[in-house]
Amino acid sequence: MTPPTEEVGVLYQILSYFAKMHLNLVTIMSMPTRRKIGIYSFYIEISGTFDQEAVLVETVKKMTAVYTIHSLGLYAL
Repeated sequence: MTPPTEEVGVLYQILSYFAKMHLNLVTIMSMPTRRKIGIYSFYIEISGTFDQEAVLVETVKKMTAVYTIHSLGLYAL
């Protein structure tokens, strides 16, 4: 997930989407994008149940209006 610009509180804004929908984050990593100093991509791993799949998909759809998102997959355990 990559925000379009550098701004204060961007990580908080990203995390608020998941918090509002009660989705549990397992891992979050940030890596510089090399496009511009201060722009980072965030790699986020989310844990949930099959019942939460629809909520997760809807949340990510909302976030695509603001952020560039590349899904790395959905894994069932």
